Amino acid sequence: MTVPRRPGRRRRRWSLLFALLVAAGLAALFVQQRREAPAPVLPTDFAAGAESLNAATRRHDWGAAEQWAERLAAEQPRNFQVLYSLALSLHNHATAMTPRFNRPRPALRLSLDRIAAEARVMALLDSAARVAATPDDWARAELLHGMAFEGLGLPIEALERFRAVNQRMPQLGGPAQRLHWVSAHLADPRLPDLLAMPEAEAPAASPAPPAPAAPEATPPAPEPSPPDTAPAPSSPPPP
Repeated sequence: MTVPRRPGRRRRRWSLLFALLVAAGLAALFVQQRREAPAPVLPTDFAAGAESLNAATRRHDWGAAEQWAERLAAEQPRNFQVLYSLALSLHNHATAMTPRFNRPRPALRLSLDRIAAEARVMALLDSAARVAATPDDWARAELLHGMAFEGLGLPIEALERFRAVNQRMPQLGGPAQRLHWVSAHLADPRLPDLLAMPEAEAPAASPAPPAPAAPEATPPAPEPSPPDTAPAPSSPPPP
């Protein structure tokens, strides 16, 4: 003899399943709305778009700067400044700490997202270094490339970038500072984050050349003999 199933139990199952599906859909919609930002309308003038990119960079709005740089890079893919700005905005957007729930948190919460962003940053910086027209532009791209390696926890690769820039352009202070910081923390990880650059030692003063010896005193020249002033013999008197 079979016991008939109660219809109320099946209804409760379907109600619970339906509630779970609704909750999952609302959560997915909430996450999608938070991630998607309204894309700015690209003006027809490239200069106007570059000004919007510069304005977003000045106010540290890395999300907007990334969107502007994406559009400008699609129009001019071999423009160094556009490639560098896109890499910079991606790097800062991935690593910048933003306040959320009263705690500073990176914009990209997942480490896989940050790794993917930094991988694209390094690819963009490779392209920027190749199209750099001046040594200063090349140094900027390589310096940011090293900082991207630091963000991924690869200090050896970062050290190679900083050393290459410092050898080629030793007059720049930024690569020398990062080179000193990474080298010091590789030698002793317990060092504080704030390190002072060692002062350059002044070159040792070369010994002063010996003073020339004073010439020996020469004896005074003999005084000339006085002229003979004896009176000439007078002629005899006439007879």
